Amino acid sequence: FKNKDSYNYANESLLGSLTQLVLIIALFTILVGVVSLFLAENLRNNQIEKKKIFWIIGCTAFHLLSYDVIVVTLYLVTSVIYIARNKVIKQYKEDW
Repeated sequence: FKNKDSYNYANESLLGSLTQLVLIIALFTILVGVVSLFLAENLRNNQIEKKKIFWIIGCTAFHLLSYDVIVVTLYLVTSVIYIARNKVIKQYKEDW
């Protein structure tokens, strides 16, 4: 950069872009959390819902790409519990 004004503009522009990116990812994460909470509240007893497991896997993949280790761990635990629940429901229906 030839003068300090252009350097400051580039620095502020980069910082502004990074701030916007972080805010967009944070808002998307909050939206995904609210949708996941809504889906968890509306689970039906004794019924296997395959769309919800795909939602959980998609959320896990997104958070894995954004390096959010805590949320990835929580979604992996949730998916294991949900798959185990579905397996028990499936065995219960086969036995009857």
